[in-house]
Amino acid sequence: MIQYFNISRFSSCLLVVFLLFAGSCKSYKAISGKKIQNEKSQKVDNLFFTYDFTLEKKTVKERVRFLDSIGYSGVTFPVNTPKDIEILKEYQRLIQSETNSRFKIPAIFFSLVPGNKNTSENWKKTIDQLAGTGIDIWVIVENRKTETFQREEVVQAFKDIADYCEPLNLRVVIYPHDKTFIETAAESLPYIKEANRKNLFTSFHLCHELRAGNGVRMNEAIAEVAPYIKLASISGSNIVMDDNTNPGYWDDAIKPLYKGDYDTSQFLKYLLQNGYKGPVALHTYGLKEPIDEHFSRSLKTWREMCEKVSIEE
Repeated sequence: MIQYFNISRFSSCLLVVFLLFAGSCKSYKAISGKKIQNEKSQKVDNLFFTYDFTLEKKTVKERVRFLDSIGYSGVTFPVNTPKDIEILKEYQRLIQSETNSRFKIPAIFFSLVPGNKNTSENWKKTIDQLAGTGIDIWVIVENRKTETFQREEVVQAFKDIADYCEPLNLRVVIYPHDKTFIETAAESLPYIKEANRKNLFTSFHLCHELRAGNGVRMNEAIAEVAPYIKLASISGSNIVMDDNTNPGYWDDAIKPLYKGDYDTSQFLKYLLQNGYKGPVALHTYGLKEPIDEHFSRSLKTWREMCEKVSIEE
């Protein structure tokens, strides 16, 4: 019997093969990490928390309820005195009772004066309170111009704190700060390497790096310390810093996230491109805008930034 060639059936087969091949190519591109046109990349999901600066007139319960209700994932605050330790305990208790620990304390921070007995006793009590919680110990080394301690004392202090934290499963994170002993993340690296402790890291703050002149080389500045970054902070900011020596003046580098002409979306993108996956804190020091306005609008801006960066990645 003579078999006739069915052109229509052959064309249908070709179409099926082509579609399967195209789908395989698309899957291969996705697996290999290559960008696929018109497809959104992975969502930015860094935990976003905030300093509690400007909330000082509210009770701790009011702070927790307010920040949790508008959508923040956590809070950070200073712990420098016995009174601050009591506030820390209250935060811990209320976060459990009010949010069932949905709301977090990613880190607390304190100022260190190496060799000072009072600050040493305080950080030990603070760390004891945080044992096993996973909350990072964020350390600012006091002003180099007003203190007489030496580099060796600073290294030893980091060793002591890291050794105290290690059996309690806590990390120590250096907090670079303008006009202090360690002003930038890059400056913290020699101390990390010399202390040689596996639980000692650093953090990256947009406002302090801008003050140090790193605005034009932000990606490079992040890349230099990327493997050691465990915490980061962000704020609205100007590109050009004001000429001001007042230590309490931050109008140029700490603004609500929706203000200032510095491209904060690009800063977030630099962090992510350098492999940062940790928490990001909103800096709120010295803000003059109404509380309900600046916290809510900054959170909205953060979400818009995340959406923008996700699409651009």
